Amino acid sequence: MIADELDLQIIDLLTSNAQLTNKEIADRVGSTEITVANRIRDMEARNVLRVVAQRDVKTLGLDLIALLDIYVSQRSPEEVAEELSLIEEAASVSVLLSDPDIFLQLNVRDHQHLLEVIETKVAAVKGISHWAANLSLEVVKLDLRYGSLGARN
Repeated sequence: MIADELDLQIIDLLTSNAQLTNKEIADRVGSTEITVANRIRDMEARNVLRVVAQRDVKTLGLDLIALLDIYVSQRSPEEVAEELSLIEEAASVSVLLSDPDIFLQLNVRDHQHLLEVIETKVAAVKGISHWAANLSLEVVKLDLRYGSLGARN
């Protein structure tokens, strides 16, 4: 078993408040501080849990989310995706099973910044035949409990 009931309780508490101390977690789950510390360390070692700091994109002034469908030719989608992943504004880069070949999420300040990123960074990537952009009007749900989803970086 990857995680038992106690592990899941610890994960749920850390998901809701990553600043809880091991003692606070232990009190809430009916365990000891040492057990909680050992469980967290073990889950981190097994890549079941990762406690990280996250940037708040709105607070940083990144008010626009652009979702680009990227179509690739004369290069593999994996190669193009690797190069796109180096773009600082790229929040997510996924290689897809069918059209489009790649899904790219960009977090940018405004329309001008989006145009700059597309013209100077995305367009510079060889192998992109064409793309289509969508702008997010509202994020209805963003579930960060699952971390990197196996992403390499």
